[in-house]
Amino acid sequence: MNNSIAGGKRVARRVVAAQLMAALIAALGGLLLADRQAATSAAVGALIVAGGSAIFAWRLFLPGVAPVQTVLRSVYAAEVLKWVWSVVWLVVAIALWRLPALALILGMIAAQLAFFLALVKT
Repeated sequence: MNNSIAGGKRVARRVVAAQLMAALIAALGGLLLADRQAATSAAVGALIVAGGSAIFAWRLFLPGVAPVQTVLRSVYAAEVLKWVWSVVWLVVAIALWRLPALALILGMIAAQLAFFLALVKT
């Protein structure tokens, strides 16, 4: 088991890379099964999740080696930033860009599945 910060950063990079790959696959799936707008929407959904994961990891590892209270505050701040990121971009994607919600959600699900699959790799 690797508990180092470097190990955590490697896992975070692997997760975000898997989610970016899920965005590509979701876009291709949307293009094959529907149209360009569905492909764009699926890709945006996956990118929202990948961006949230990247922001979470960045904020989580920002303090480096620190007392437990500092690390705990970092975890809470990372989660809040991820949720703010996700909500803002969902509003932009649905309300402003008028992307199809179903394809957007399917892209988000694909990226979330990629998150779990990336964690399974040992």
